[in-house]
Amino acid sequence: MWVIVSEKVDDTYIGILDNQPACLDPDADFYLGFGVEVPFKAEHIISIDQPPQDYVEEVLAEAPARNWSR
Repeated sequence: MWVIVSEKVDDTYIGILDNQPACLDPDADFYLGFGVEVPFKAEHIISIDQPPQDYVEEVLAEAPARNWSR
């Protein structure tokens, strides 16, 4: 899964999921889906990439499809 990191809280990152998980039906009522906030830690990171800055700004300018409770 790819995320755009929106913030860091202590040792936890909060990111916006930037793809639809292939094993989940996008029309089903699951939390995970494109555009939702997800928390994760450094040990969950496999790879880092840098998408175009204008794309990152566009994603972060919109409200998440679902907010992770803090």
